[in-house]
Amino acid sequence: SPIVSWMDYESLSELGKKEYTARTDKWRNSKLVESTGKKFMDAINVWYKKLSDKDAGIKKGWDKLDYKDLGSEWKTFNIPGDFTLVKKAGIVWFKKEFELTKEQLKAFNSKKTNLWMGSIVDADKTYINGVFCGETPYCYPPRRYPVEKGVLKEGKNTITVRVQKNSENPIRFYEEKPYFIFTDDVYIPPVAYRNVEKPDCKKLNAKTSGVKIDLSGEWKYAVGVECEKCPPQMFFEWEPTALYNTMLAPCLNHAVRGAIWYQGESNAGLYFEYKDLLCKMIELWRTKFKYAAPNMPFIVLQLPGWNDGRKNVVSPDVGCWPQRRQAQAEAVYSMENTGLAV
Repeated sequence: SPIVSWMDYESLSELGKKEYTARTDKWRNSKLVESTGKKFMDAINVWYKKLSDKDAGIKKGWDKLDYKDLGSEWKTFNIPGDFTLVKKAGIVWFKKEFELTKEQLKAFNSKKTNLWMGSIVDADKTYINGVFCGETPYCYPPRRYPVEKGVLKEGKNTITVRVQKNSENPIRFYEEKPYFIFTDDVYIPPVAYRNVEKPDCKKLNAKTSGVKIDLSGEWKYAVGVECEKCPPQMFFEWEPTALYNTMLAPCLNHAVRGAIWYQGESNAGLYFEYKDLLCKMIELWRTKFKYAAPNMPFIVLQLPGWNDGRKNVVSPDVGCWPQRRQAQAEAVYSMENTGLAV
């Protein structure tokens, strides 16, 4: 969210930010808001309908297709990784087969069972043996789905993931995530470690009779449909004053001790105005929080950088991040009772 969405109309006016107050004035027209929102939503709904109508996987029932019945259109590759399987956007289906013994099946049917599929760009619907397990509509959350008793079977099982790709970015199964189906009493460690001691997994799992199946490695894929990228969304909440009015203003009668401000991605390219905006926002919040101290503590966190984690890919405005951090520091050092977390 941009910093101006957390500021009120008067403070932006006092700074002479006419480009922001003009946008707020524009959206005071409720009919315009409604028609604009509908326009964006209609375009997205048309795109989703086209995906469903033209998806070969839906037409041919790939969600229920056994691994042994895959045709020549299914190609082999490995998960995790990045895959440019369609140039723009579309649907790609993924399948993997795994085998269970009678004893393993008994463990799965007697305990809570989890399916972890890392994080996937962009969206997914996941099935086991044709039974729907879960879905996630966007890229950031970890895919952690429960598997109901009776879904798994002795012998060969098929897991199916229908992945929706929204843009030119490649489909991605994140490398630093675990890919397992396992009983709830098995400890699944992180894949990557950052300044923490690696746990002794053998010791942690020594006393359990649980089962885990590693789902990384060889999978099959087939393209369901390729189409143009998803139309853009309209985030009214990111417009100037929107989050201040809807989220902050209702809280202004609460007693608060201070504020911690973790923000800056959306303003990296506008670093040249950030100091003035941040100073004004701190002043605004100190004034508006009714039961806060007149100079309530305000701590600013600097963000070190950002991209989506793909190798050799950098956010286009990453070169502006040092200047934005400098603007944060200058704002903090120009005001009393503020702190900077580097």
